[in-house]
Amino acid sequence: MSNNLGKRIQEVRKKRGFSQREFASLSGITQVQLCRIERGNSKRPYTKTLKAISKYLEIDLEELLSLAGYSKEKISLILSNDKSSKYEELLSCCVCLRKEDFELVYQLSKKVAQMSSKDKSIIKL
Repeated sequence: MSNNLGKRIQEVRKKRGFSQREFASLSGITQVQLCRIERGNSKRPYTKTLKAISKYLEIDLEELLSLAGYSKEKISLILSNDKSSKYEELLSCCVCLRKEDFELVYQLSKKVAQMSSKDKSIIKL
């Protein structure tokens, strides 16, 4: 792994005002892991680690996976699985909704899907 991944993470972390300790605590990874990644001493961080970093630093997961050296095929697989888990999470949230609220979520989802099919930059899972 080149240190581009570490540099990118460190740059965004600092820009957001987090110390290594604060960010590690927030994201659920250890400070040692974060330090290794930022220094380029981690061969290839686990996808779980990169997902946490992506979520809390708001960096595109695909970018982090690419910088970490994952192949395009592996990235596609990871992203499709991630998207599926988000669908499952959304569905599990909808189970307890009242019928009227579920209908609102359904209609909103349809509108977002229509908008995103017209302009791919509107939404990215």
